[in-house]
Amino acid sequence: MRRSIYHLNVTDKQMQVLQNLVKQERQRLAADKTPATPLVVALKNIQKALDNSVYFHAKHNLHN
Repeated sequence: MRRSIYHLNVTDKQMQVLQNLVKQERQRLAADKTPATPLVVALKNIQKALDNSVYFHAKHNLHN
């Protein structure tokens, strides 16, 4: 399956809030259930994708 890239039109503050929400929900679910549940794994992958997005956004904007 080929990965699709989505571009989010969000402010830095909104991205921070989104990252925090994903992290909090992942931690909440992991505490309630076995850490390897599909939703916890999916949230961890989303968290990693958001972190990568922030990193590359900052890296790209340094050159502008």
